[in-house]
Parts: sequence; C-alpha cells; structure tokens
Amino acid sequence: MAAIRLPHPGKIVRREEIGPCVDEDCGHTDCIQTRRMANRHCPVCGLIIGYEIPFYGIGDQLIHAACYTDPKPYRFDSRLPVNLSQA
Repeated sequence: MAAIRLPHPGKIVRREEIGPCVDEDCGHTDCIQTRRMANRHCPVCGLIIGYEIPFYGIGDQLIHAACYTDPKPYRFDSRLPVNLSQA
C-alpha cells in the first residue's frame, strides 16, 4: 500500500497547478475536497493530516504514515483506544 501526499495550495509541477487554489474561496470541488482532507485529524496523534505529509486512507480514516507504521510514540492520549486493524 502506497502512502498518499496532498499537494500544498498553489503547488505547480511542470507548469501545471496540482495543488488546491491559493484562494480558499475558489469553489472548485477538487480544491474543497483536498482542503477537507488536509484538515482532518489523524486518530493516532490528533494532528491534522496536512499537506505534503504521507498518510494512508484506511476505511473512513486518514492516518499519518508514521503513525500507522509505529503508533506508540505518536499517541496523543494513551487512554484512547486505537485499533488500526479494525479501521
């Protein structure tokens, strides 16, 4: 399974814009969906998924690749159960 990275807003590769528009009010469906994904929280560390950071989509959750590989150092609250096998 390959990790995904969301391109940061305004990112241009080979003269083509691949990231969401810099203007947050653009209204493009792809830009809105990319921003929503980037603003979702990783269930392991509690931080947002962000841009240019590798992550996996597991079930309906987005999990940082580093958190998925070794969740122990990234747990934001050890009282919360994190069972990635059921995600």
